[in-house]
Amino acid sequence: MPLFLLGPILTILCIVHVVRTGRNTIWIYVLIFLQVIGPIAYFFAEILPDLLGSRHSRALAAGAVQTLDPGRSIRRRSNALDLTDTIENRRLLAEEYCRAGRFDDAVQLYESTLVGLHADDPVLMLGLARAAAGRGDAALALATLDRLRAAHPESPSTEASFMRARSLEALGRDIEALNAFTTLAGYAPGEEARCRQALLLQKQGDTAAAQAIFAEILRRSRHADKRYLRNEREWIDIARRAGAA
Repeated sequence: MPLFLLGPILTILCIVHVVRTGRNTIWIYVLIFLQVIGPIAYFFAEILPDLLGSRHSRALAAGAVQTLDPGRSIRRRSNALDLTDTIENRRLLAEEYCRAGRFDDAVQLYESTLVGLHADDPVLMLGLARAAAGRGDAALALATLDRLRAAHPESPSTEASFMRARSLEALGRDIEALNAFTTLAGYAPGEEARCRQALLLQKQGDTAAAQAIFAEILRRSRHADKRYLRNEREWIDIARRAGAA
């Protein structure tokens, strides 16, 4: 078979698969206008997950679908909420709003869930704090996290502790933020807590203490593996620049 026919044939086969399996019809336009990339993307997004059924393949598919049809997950969760208005369906839609950067919508939806028996639900409160922080509302994020800590005084999650420390810093409550980051530096993985602690010390004029922490971050980086260096690159670079200043 001539190679120049391969692209159109694959496109036609994929379109037939879209129609027969009830896939999103946006794929038809993608396949027609992107006759090389389209079938490849369709294979990884729609066909491969069915063949393998693995978590990794589903993750690959989700990423491809999100790129080609970024509103798909929101539409699906919104339709589910229209059919059955439950706290769980509201939470799932709010999470999709956060992933899409629609933090105002997420805040509104989370606030509608925190009522009655669910008024002190830790998952919902953490979600509201996350959405508030995402839209830059440090005051609401902090108030929600304080409410979460009062309702559930057991050890807070590392994520909640980080959000609380960053909210304190955003509100100009530097001493409280420094104390929070100092505590986090003692147990949180990675270099963010140490780096933020050093930056606040530097801001308050304690240059020697800040430089000592930056030096420790750089020392640790020299003995770290590639994965750690990749994950912590932002904070290592900050420490390097601060150390050179």
